[in-house]
Amino acid sequence: MSQTETETVEAPMRKISIGKVVVNIGVGKSGEAVTRAKKVLEQITGQTGGRMFEVSARQTFDSIYTQIAEELRSQYRLGYTPDAAAAAEGFHRIDLTLTKEKKLVVQTRDGYYAGE
Repeated sequence: MSQTETETVEAPMRKISIGKVVVNIGVGKSGEAVTRAKKVLEQITGQTGGRMFEVSARQTFDSIYTQIAEELRSQYRLGYTPDAAAAAEGFHRIDLTLTKEKKLVVQTRDGYYAGE
């Protein structure tokens, strides 16, 4: 397996330029296929800064959509342009923390790829 293929397997969102992904799988089903699909969704959402919601008796569609709507009304987009020395080709990890507002939640992707 080439390095590019290995990187794509380990970071499937590397070659995809989509900001957010919404997927609905396995409604009413269970078993190994759904468990594997859930793991893939958790990996993709973690790499893109998204979140995965799972419908249950405690977390209904209505409560999930309400939560998403609230988040969409209170989000910010930050931009960053590194200087030439920091823009080296490869993966760059993102670490964004809040120092004052402890009750707020920071949601980011793990990092980004520069170059090519």
